[in-house]
Amino acid sequence: MAGVPSSTAAGTPAPTAEDATEPSEQPEQVEGPEPSGPATAAAPPASVSADDDADWVGPSTNVTVQLAPGLDDVDGVGDVQSGLQRYFDAINAHDYGAWADSVTPRVAAILDQSAWMTGYSTTTDSSIWVTAVGSDPWTAEVRFTSVQELAQAPADLRAGCIHWETTVRLERQGDHLLVDGTTREPTRTAC
Repeated sequence: MAGVPSSTAAGTPAPTAEDATEPSEQPEQVEGPEPSGPATAAAPPASVSADDDADWVGPSTNVTVQLAPGLDDVDGVGDVQSGLQRYFDAINAHDYGAWADSVTPRVAAILDQSAWMTGYSTTTDSSIWVTAVGSDPWTAEVRFTSVQELAQAPADLRAGCIHWETTVRLERQGDHLLVDGTTREPTRTAC
């Protein structure tokens, strides 16, 4: 995802703890979920499938985090959507401070402002869709498109436009869910 450690570029994941020198847009991949907040029964993710990928891909002018059909009634989905919106808004505004406020301190510690700006200063994420949500811990399967200068694309996929799919882990801190990395490596394709 844009601005979360695990890759680089507009909509691209941020660097992982293992490779904190290369900025990216996806949350850091960390082994094993870390539940937070009050204990709840594990819930399988509520998910929806897209029959027509053309409806899900960008780039576009839509930078609003959208919910796939059927997710509106999932408990807690509004908090997930708000947390992801803060994260993507910060990336699209190229605002490191807002980005650092949208992720957990652990993720923010991976990228200082200079490294983050090197990786995200030209990034714009759009066509952002949440296709599944899980709780205990909070997760969201997310699809989005990033556009960035080639120099700020991930080193292993130098493209000005990239479609991303990943599962983002979120952690409750106070009244907000903050991005806390990804639970798997993102799937990326040039567009």
